[in-house]
Amino acid sequence: MVKVIAIIVLAVLSFCGTLLGLMAVSGHLSKEQLKKVVAPQKTAEEKTSEEKEAEAPKDEAEPLARALQARDEELKRREEKVHEDEARLKKMQADLDTLRTDVLRIETKIESDMKTSVAATDEADKARLQDVAKSMGKMKPTNAIEIMKEWTPQEAAALMRLLKEKERVKILDAMPPEKAASILQALQPKPNATPPAP
Repeated sequence: MVKVIAIIVLAVLSFCGTLLGLMAVSGHLSKEQLKKVVAPQKTAEEKTSEEKEAEAPKDEAEPLARALQARDEELKRREEKVHEDEARLKKMQADLDTLRTDVLRIETKIESDMKTSVAATDEADKARLQDVAKSMGKMKPTNAIEIMKEWTPQEAAALMRLLKEKERVKILDAMPPEKAASILQALQPKPNATPPAP
């Protein structure tokens, strides 16, 4: 009978050894697992309050840890998006600065071209007015008066300034007194203006 008990004990020990070996190979053999196999299981009533507290935080901590990890990942995604947005804004600001520089350069060129054009137009108008003045100076005063009949006093005064004084006097003498007076008044220098050169 001792032999039978020894064989049964040996069989149980081999089974336990095989079970422990399989658990070790599969990675399920830990200190806690070994305690579960060796120590008898306590029922829920037998567990001490310390064991209950030790198990409870694990159960509550796991969802909190997952929530914190999810929140951390969300914050990282948002931070990456903020960095992308900042980079895009910097690029847009640089593009805007470039456009402003281009617009200022173009405005300066247009302004310069306009000044050149206005100066050329003024010179052309002045040359044309001088040609008209030469022609008027060679005409008979009555013909010159007939041409200037529809002109404003300022237009007539601008032309008269370009005529020689002798020619100007002949034309003004032949004009009706009211028309001659308005042209003479337009010929007078403004109070704050400098007198024209003779």
